[in-house]
Amino acid sequence: MQLYPMKCTIDGDDLYELKDGRFQFLRSGETAPLMGEFFSNEAYHVLADNKLADFLCSLDLDQVTCKPAVLWHRGADEEVHTHSLVSIGKSVERVGKEAVESDGYQMCFVKSQRYFGILVNTALRDALKKKGFKHLSFGKGHF
Repeated sequence: MQLYPMKCTIDGDDLYELKDGRFQFLRSGETAPLMGEFFSNEAYHVLADNKLADFLCSLDLDQVTCKPAVLWHRGADEEVHTHSLVSIGKSVERVGKEAVESDGYQMCFVKSQRYFGILVNTALRDALKKKGFKHLSFGKGHF
């Protein structure tokens, strides 16, 4: 099996995590199906629209959790509840490439000089494509 970097083909606004747990839009307030990637506490976090997050969490992926997120437009003082915070605790560096390439659905993150982001195995890539998540793209990589 091979690992595929997973990216979103739609750009959203940059976000800042507030102390109260909400995510503040920094400019336009445009959302994207996958946005706000950041790394903290030995995990990789990304905001995914609820449809994508629900699908990922329904697969019971190892070391992947989802929780509702609140996006906030400061200027309008408006909260948006369209996304969930997806946290990925498995990294290629910690578990090895072979563990991620194994059977079943696998998702991990990589943080290296060449790439920072989400990797999925062939089974998960194919399931995401079959489910119709057209806003996701999958490159080929050698990790």
